[in-house]
Amino acid sequence: MNSPLDMLQHCHRNIRRFSSGLVRLAEVEHLDDPAVIDGVRACARYFREGLPLHAQDEDLSLTPRLEQLSLRPQEISALWQMFTQHQQIDTLTAEVLAMLDAVVTQEPVDRMGFLGLARELRTLLMAHIELEEAVLFPRILELPPRSLTSMVREMRTRRGLPAAPLNAPRVSRPGLPFRIVSAGALHPASQRAFADSNE
Repeated sequence: MNSPLDMLQHCHRNIRRFSSGLVRLAEVEHLDDPAVIDGVRACARYFREGLPLHAQDEDLSLTPRLEQLSLRPQEISALWQMFTQHQQIDTLTAEVLAMLDAVVTQEPVDRMGFLGLARELRTLLMAHIELEEAVLFPRILELPPRSLTSMVREMRTRRGLPAAPLNAPRVSRPGLPFRIVSAGALHPASQRAFADSNE
């Protein structure tokens, strides 16, 4: 991925996959199934490692660049909403992670509470990324090349990846980017929880 827009959109695909997978995991009957626990571990790793990196991309790399443009009132409001929602997502994610960790360690879990939190987080994340894609992401295309190059460098550095030129050849790799575990490496029963869906 050679552009910040590509990278951000890829992150959004992961958000859709893992937020829906989280709900499906919360709906399963037997949380002590080894295949389910495998999926829970992958989900916890994403929400603990991958999602916070994406929020940093938006707060530390995207927002300062967009603020250099002549923003419309709707876009200024969207930036503020994005920042506020990141705080709400952090709070809710911490609660979800506590549930996921309890599943992994086989501690008692409030099943209805777990499902409610999973659905609430998915709803919040879907509203969040839809706002960004509709209002903010189109403006990325108006940023100067130097800003785009800097954003890519920052986002890759954040993930411990080597810097790559903006015009580097595209390389398609299966699974999740940025050193987050691939759903394809999971047990087949766990893979179903992370299959792409329209939810």
